Amino acid sequence: MATPADDLVIILDTRSGEMVGECGGPTARGECPGVSPGEVVPCAGRRIAPAVAGTGPLFRLHVPAGSEECPLSWILEAH
Repeated sequence: MATPADDLVIILDTRSGEMVGECGGPTARGECPGVSPGEVVPCAGRRIAPAVAGTGPLFRLHVPAGSEECPLSWILEAH
């Protein structure tokens, strides 16, 4: 069973790779929980990675600058 911690992603600075924030991922409706529809998501222009305790990021996904949609929502729809 997935827990909120399982869905946590970290937001990374594109240049330094340093963590600059975190997010719980999209809502059940596929929307970014940090903004209203039509606003730029907080991870836009940065990279995101799963927050896995005790390990480094397993992957780093670039989020295009100006993006208004959660980049994880389409990945979750595919499953």
